[in-house]
Amino acid sequence: MNHTDAKDWIKKGNDLLKSKKWKEALEAFEKVIELDDKNVDAWINRGTALFKLERYEEALEAFEKTIELDDKNVDAWINRGTALGILERYEEALEAFEKTIELDDKNVDAWINRGTALGILERYEEALEAF
Repeated sequence: MNHTDAKDWIKKGNDLLKSKKWKEALEAFEKVIELDDKNVDAWINRGTALFKLERYEEALEAFEKTIELDDKNVDAWINRGTALGILERYEEALEAFEKTIELDDKNVDAWINRGTALGILERYEEALEAF
């Protein structure tokens, strides 16, 4: 594996994400994964591109692979929760947001998403505490 190639593909993929070229970004991150299937940045960014393409199940798989490689990755946990929420798997989404908060208790998005999930689950008292 050529480490420089992987870094170049990551940069290209990130530039494509910034340009909102989701499909092309996805292809770049998949190229990185071909070169280095343990590249955390490639997996989480692959998930982001898939999410933007509304391919939520696949995005979820990419976020879960990121967590498998780095279980302290706050972005992967919150993204996992967001994907689960869109898939209406609210209990699992709630668990992901709680894990995010465990890792970073100042993450405002995690608190808001936790409160939203609790509200959907009709756990209103807990939801109010999250806000």
